[in-house]
Amino acid sequence: MGKEIVNEECKQPGGRSRLWNPEDISHGTDKIECISFRMSSDGAIEINSKNFMKMPNLRFLRITRSKWILPDDLDFFPEELRYLCWYGYPLKSLPLKFCPNNLVQLLLPESQLKQLWDGDNKKIKSNILRLENLKTLDLQGCSKLEECPEIPCNLRYLYLSETAIKQLPSSIGHCSQLVVLWLHGCTKLENLPDCIGQLQSLELIDVTDLKFSTLPNNFGYLKSLKKLDATGSGIKTLPSSFNQLSRLERLKFMGCNGLTVWPSLSGLNSLQRLFLGNCGISEIPESIGSLVSLKGLYLDRNDFKSIPASIKQLSNLDTLMLNDCKRLRYLPELPGTRSFSASNCTSLEFVSFSSFSKAETEDDLLWTLFSEDDLPGTRLNFSNCIKLGDNIRLQITEALFSAQQGRDVRFRSLILN
Repeated sequence: MGKEIVNEECKQPGGRSRLWNPEDISHGTDKIECISFRMSSDGAIEINSKNFMKMPNLRFLRITRSKWILPDDLDFFPEELRYLCWYGYPLKSLPLKFCPNNLVQLLLPESQLKQLWDGDNKKIKSNILRLENLKTLDLQGCSKLEECPEIPCNLRYLYLSETAIKQLPSSIGHCSQLVVLWLHGCTKLENLPDCIGQLQSLELIDVTDLKFSTLPNNFGYLKSLKKLDATGSGIKTLPSSFNQLSRLERLKFMGCNGLTVWPSLSGLNSLQRLFLGNCGISEIPESIGSLVSLKGLYLDRNDFKSIPASIKQLSNLDTLMLNDCKRLRYLPELPGTRSFSASNCTSLEFVSFSSFSKAETEDDLLWTLFSEDDLPGTRLNFSNCIKLGDNIRLQITEALFSAQQGRDVRFRSLILN
C-alpha cells in the first residue's frame, strides 16, 4: 500500500521520495530521501559515486543481500544520511570523504570491511569525531575486521560479534551512554580493557566463546548491568568486585570448563536466572540460599554430590534443572517449582518427597500442580535415575496424590521411569 502511494507521486522514479527497485538507482535526484533494496535475482547492479551525488537529501539507505558492483574508489555518501544499513558491504572501508555528521545508525554486518575508514590517522580521527549523533554501530560478522575503530562517546549499542578484533580501544571507556556491548565469538580478543568498568549505563554484555580467563578487577563497577552471557568462555575466576553487581538479573556461564569452583555470588540480590551448566562444579555452597530473587537455576552436567538444604530458602524458584549430574546422590527439601528435572542422574538415591507435597495454600498447590483453568503446573522428571529406589518413587507419587486430594487439580507431567 505504501509503495503504491509513493509510486503515484510521479511516474518517473527520480521524482519520487523513495526507491525500492535496484534498477532505479541511476535515476536518483534531490527528491529521493529513502532507498530500501532487498535481494535482487536479476544479477549484479552497478553503482558509483555519481549515483549518490545526485541524491543530496538521501536520509535512509538500506541494502539487504543485493549483488552490487562497486568501484574500489567509491568516495561519496550523502551527508544527510541518518540511517545506513548495508548487509554484505563489499568494500574494505567506507569512503574517507563521507561526512557522517548526521548519522544515527551505521549497520554493516557480514561485510568485507578491514577497517571502518582508510587513510591517515588524522583524517580517520576527524571522521570519528563527526559521529557525534551515532547511537548504533553494527559490525557483526565482519570477519576481516582486525582493528576495532575508535568509539564515539554518545554510542548506545555496539555489536562486534564474530569479528577478528584483538583489542577494544581505550575510547570505549568514555561511552557513558553505552547500553549493549555484543562481543559474541570474538575469539581473537585478548581481554576486556580496565576502562570497561567506567560504563555506568551498560545493561548487557555478551562475551560468549571468548578465550580470556578473567574479567577486569573493576567489572563490578558496572552498576546498571542486568545481563552477562559468558557461555563457553575461558573464564576461570571472577574479580572480587563481582558481587557488587546488584542489578544483575541474568548470568550465564554454561560450558565454562575452567570455572570448577562455585563463584562468590553473594550480593546479587536481583539475580533471577543463573546458568552454570557443564562447568565441572564439584560443590554448591550454603550461600546459594542468599539469592533471594532467583527464579531459574540451571546446573546440568556438573560434578556435585548433593545440594545444600539452604536451597529451600529460594521461595521464588520456579525452574530447577539438574540433568546429567552423574554424581548427585541426595536431594534435600526443595522450594515449590513449576519445572524440575533430574534426568540421567544415575547416582541419585534419595529425594525428600516433602518437596512435592508441601502446599500451605491453594495458590501454593496450583504452583505445583495443573488445574482445570489451564494454569501452568509442574513437570517432574526423574527419568533414568536408576538408583532411585521403588520406595522413594512410591513416596513421591503418594505425596503428590495426597496433596491434590479433595481439590479439583491434576498433575501435568510426572516422569519416574
